[in-house]
Amino acid sequence: MKMLKSIGLLAVLMLTSVFASAETISPLEETMFSSGKMLVVMAVAAVILIGIFVYLVILDRKIKRLENEAEANN
Repeated sequence: MKMLKSIGLLAVLMLTSVFASAETISPLEETMFSSGKMLVVMAVAAVILIGIFVYLVILDRKIKRLENEAEANN
């Protein structure tokens, strides 16, 4: 559960930094937004981050189950 809180805090901090930096747009960002490529990059990044989050949650559940089984056997 502690790991989930840490991941949630990290996600909130990342989102805040994204929104805070949205005020200034560089020429590269302007080009990426105008051609529609930025949305693709953001979608791919979001899918990757969601996949990592889901993997960590599944891994956490498996570790808890193994810890409970080891505790029950001792």
